[in-house]
Amino acid sequence: MTKRDFLKHLPLAAGSIALSACAGSALMPQYLISNDMILRELLPYFPFNHSVSGMGSVSLTQPSLSFAPDINKVRLGMGLNLGLGQSLMQMTGLNLGNTIQQGTCQVACGLRYDRQTRGIYLKEPVVESLQLSGIASNYTNQARGLINNFAPQVLDRYAIHTLEPSLATRFLGSMSVKGNGISLGFGL
Repeated sequence: MTKRDFLKHLPLAAGSIALSACAGSALMPQYLISNDMILRELLPYFPFNHSVSGMGSVSLTQPSLSFAPDINKVRLGMGLNLGLGQSLMQMTGLNLGNTIQQGTCQVACGLRYDRQTRGIYLKEPVVESLQLSGIASNYTNQARGLINNFAPQVLDRYAIHTLEPSLATRFLGSMSVKGNGISLGFGL
């Protein structure tokens, strides 16, 4: 084969290589993001502290992760330290000797993919459960509202996983929550 023939067939060879890469991803269209992979991305942002003037402060610690495939959401459990401001205690009628309350909360989050950053993010976190030591459950609505207001600031902002730049990331077709992780489906 002459040099001229070789150069003439080069674009065809490059196309074959690209097609092989696509076929390779077509043979393995699923990718699973595990619990450990997600926690590795989230842990640097904890503890997360937020305060609302006069109302109080919230500190989220010790994140744990579970998957809810039945509702296609990720559940994030966290330790919680809630500092109740004087105005919040007056509004609720609570007279707690200690203004710092400890407890736990669990939020359920959907998923979104950002093509520009190749990041997978939690979205629309909603408090599913909230337990605070020393506070009856009928008084936790204010705390629940406070957490619902600031949770997107930490949970929507940071990617829980970033895909490698490759041909396959352009063909992300689906994200679904499974019992053991988040399954990504690729296809044309």
